[in-house]
Amino acid sequence: MEWVTFLAPDCLYKVTSRENVERGWPLCFVLCENQDMAYDRAAALQDSIYFRQRVQQHMVSNLRITKVEQQGSCMLVSVTSSFTVYESINGHEASLLVTGKTLDILIMRDAQIAFKQRICICTPDIISDSIVYPL
Repeated sequence: MEWVTFLAPDCLYKVTSRENVERGWPLCFVLCENQDMAYDRAAALQDSIYFRQRVQQHMVSNLRITKVEQQGSCMLVSVTSSFTVYESINGHEASLLVTGKTLDILIMRDAQIAFKQRICICTPDIISDSIVYPL
């Protein structure tokens, strides 16, 4: 549930595949068009009757600021990065879940920072297991 607090109220959180982006397809694995939708997703996962115990290790690299712009009292910072997520289910050996890149826009206002946009573009077109936790 804490993850939702990192998102701006009017955020866009999207997880899609490289193929979908390259072909201009709007399809995605996860789509939250605002903080309330992200909250609903988190609450549903938290209250789920059935789930497998998962432990994930996220690795982020190649952080690059691509644009900084002032909009009134806010500053928007565009950032790209590469990510890898390993997952262990029910205490078994960890395996690679997904790799990809992010296209983020951070909004900075009144010494607060939040994700205005987080688009995760997954390298594989098919992911072998569910994306339960946020990327």
